[in-house]
Amino acid sequence: MLKTFKELIVWQEAMKLVELIYMKTKDFPKEEMYGISSQIKRAAISIPANIAEGYKRKSRKEYLQFLSIAAGSIAELETHILIAQRIGFLAKDTTEQLEIQLYSTERLLSALQKSLSTQTFRNRTTTQNIELIPQISGQQTPEPLNPKPSNPLKKEVTI
Repeated sequence: MLKTFKELIVWQEAMKLVELIYMKTKDFPKEEMYGISSQIKRAAISIPANIAEGYKRKSRKEYLQFLSIAAGSIAELETHILIAQRIGFLAKDTTEQLEIQLYSTERLLSALQKSLSTQTFRNRTTTQNIELIPQISGQQTPEPLNPKPSNPLKKEVTI
């Protein structure tokens, strides 16, 4: 069991992404300090911050919500990076380096979200419709244990 969000590999990778973003944006034009440079840094910082905040929440549902916000920040950051490349602030090789770290973080985040979602369904007790196989002896097929309610808007046709 993890003791702190700092032990999460996805949080560690997101922190590496923030460091890389700061290194690669320090040479942006000074007039962009409050423009795209600020937007890129803000989106990058949001990723590990939301992972950490979600980890500390009381419910799995809240945790997943914060992970979803972090995923949105990843998409926002990718867009800002591509804009910065298009307007000539980032070289293609720098963009590729940032994207590699971004995609690594995104894959880990997606895996964590899937894991938490799967655990939610695994722990929930659900009643499913169970269809019984008719016996070969020619007996009538028994009714399902939990039959589906009929839909009055649908007409059943026997062929």
